[in-house]
Parts: sequence; C-alpha cells; structure tokens
Amino acid sequence: MTDLEFQSFHNQVVTNVQPIRDDDGGTTYEFQHSGDIDRVKLLDSENGTNSTPQGNKNLWSFEYYQQFFDVDTDQVMGRLLNSMVPRLKTNFIAQHIHPIPDLYGPFWICVTLIFTTGICGNLAKYIETAGSTINGHFESDFHLVTGAASAIFSYVTLVPFGLYSLLWYRKSEVQYTYLEILSAYGYSLTVFVPVSILWVIQLESVRWALIVVAVCMSGFVLAFSFWPAVRGDKKLIAFGTIVGILGLHAILAIGFK
Repeated sequence: MTDLEFQSFHNQVVTNVQPIRDDDGGTTYEFQHSGDIDRVKLLDSENGTNSTPQGNKNLWSFEYYQQFFDVDTDQVMGRLLNSMVPRLKTNFIAQHIHPIPDLYGPFWICVTLIFTTGICGNLAKYIETAGSTINGHFESDFHLVTGAASAIFSYVTLVPFGLYSLLWYRKSEVQYTYLEILSAYGYSLTVFVPVSILWVIQLESVRWALIVVAVCMSGFVLAFSFWPAVRGDKKLIAFGTIVGILGLHAILAIGFK
C-alpha cells in the first residue's frame, strides 16, 4: 500500500483532440492537455475489435445502404433548393452532393412526383371533359401512375448509369460516383412536383411555358455540374453530352404533359 501514488489532474485542461486513422482501420484519438499528449484507441464495444470504417462495409449488406439515408432536414432542404436554381460556375454535385450522396431525398421526390402526376393528370382530364361520366361514375386512368413510375425510376437509374459509364470510359477530368450522379438526378426532379400540379390549368400556352421553365431550371443545374467533367474531351463528345442531358430532361418533361 505504501507504493501507491496518487496524482492530481484537476489543473490539466484538454486543449486539442485529433483523430488519427490507423493502418488496421481503427481510430486513435490524440488528446493534448497541459503540454502532455495521450493517445486512446477506440475499440468496438461488442467484440473488442477495431471499428470498421463505413467505406469498408459489404456492398450487399443493409448497413452499406443505410448510410445513404442518414441525412438531416437542413441537408435535404439545401439540396432541394439548389437543384432548382442554376448558377454559372456552380457545380451542384461537387458543392452539395459530394462527398455524402443520399438516396432519401431522391426516393421521396420520385414517389411524390409519381402521385402528383397521377392525381393531377386525372384531375386535368376530369376538368377537360367537363366531368363526363360513364354510368354515373368518372373513370380514372390509373395507368398514369404506373406509367409515371416506370418512366421516372427508369430515368433516375438508367441515365445516371449511362453518364457514369461515359465518364469512366472517357477517363474524364472529374469523376463522379454512380450514387452521386443518381442523387443529383433525383433532386433534379424537384421542380417538376409543383409544375405537375399546375398542369391542371387548361391552357396549352401555360403548360408549355411551365415545361420550358422547369427544364431550363433543373436541366442547366445538371449541365453546369457535368460540364467540368467533359470540357477537356473532344468538342463533339463534350457538347453532345450536354445536349443529351438537356434533351433527355426535356423528353421526360414532355412525357408528363
């Protein structure tokens, strides 16, 4: 008992905390206090092993995809707003999606757009036919919902995959991941949600004006994001890619009409 020595720490103040990544995937936290440096290595609380970095999770595991739904309201709202406001020299993917793309926002945008298209499409049809009925009942066209779902989810998944493959094949200056492109395309449909509601207006000129405005707003956000990736390529490839992005965006919008 006489060998025991007690040391007072009440005057030591932690002045800096610095995480250090180990070679084995663990994390060591360096605490500096009163000129001394202590290092503490955090271990997994369940099995005593080093915590696995999020990027090393199995592609086919639920935990891998769970990280893409881990976003807060401010992040989603910021991405929603910036996906509708094109600005020169502003890269939506690099500044708002990278390095943490999410699938939460794009998923609910697509689902919302599917139902607004179906509901407002049937409402527009009802107004256009002045409420014409068959056997006393108005026949709703539920094919609008299934058709919109097929078109929207195909567009949001296949077009980004095509762009990702093109950038990879051409070894572009800027490389985006597939999930970053998919997330950007999902958010680019935000502007079509209010537009799909306004399509109940029975004026063709107004409908076409809404299509043009929506395509320009979200289409140029995508174009400004992909231009840095293709501008170093051949002019035909670079401009063809941008025209293709805007063209496919316009085709989708016209399909909603």
